[in-house]
Amino acid sequence: MVFTMFKRRTMARLVAAASLTPASTLAQPAAPLSRIAFGSCADQAKPQPIWDAIQAYRPELFIFAGDNVYGDFKAADAGNLRHAYDAATKIPGYAKLCDTVPHLAIWDDHDYGSNDGGVEFPHKAIAKDEFLKFWKVPADDPRRSREGLYTAQVFGPPGRRVQIILLDVRCSARRSSSPTSAVRQARSAIYPTRRPPRR
Repeated sequence: MVFTMFKRRTMARLVAAASLTPASTLAQPAAPLSRIAFGSCADQAKPQPIWDAIQAYRPELFIFAGDNVYGDFKAADAGNLRHAYDAATKIPGYAKLCDTVPHLAIWDDHDYGSNDGGVEFPHKAIAKDEFLKFWKVPADDPRRSREGLYTAQVFGPPGRRVQIILLDVRCSARRSSSPTSAVRQARSAIYPTRRPPRR
């Protein structure tokens, strides 16, 4: 599991951005959510039998939490990323889930296009366009007119609402603040000289 540490100012900006979610996004069905499933790291080149188990769970919402395909690329044509998305559409369970279960998606490094990539990635706008196209994000969605893919949505009736906030930990990330280095920093603060003893 990867944890990202944010400065207080960054969190305040993210919360403020989430509070500006358009009213149309907030107008969700009145039934409260009782089954949310989530997953990540769906390498389209590997077998993915998990989708049948997820469908059997009958989630009311699925969160694609990043690395939804593995499409790292270096050339501006983003050929590898396009190929990865195309291959994902041909995975029966993946495609069925996308067609039948309400879902939200955010990217991580491999669908962003660069392993541990961040603000320095020169093709992030191309990767963003491919993401928005694959996930069929509407033309009037705020993510199309701002940098990054962070988003938030509220589901359920008053008093039983669930707000889902998806943070973009790639688009503005600096190498020194990438999730991987944040984990290293946290580990070194807890275990400065060696790993903890096994129990």
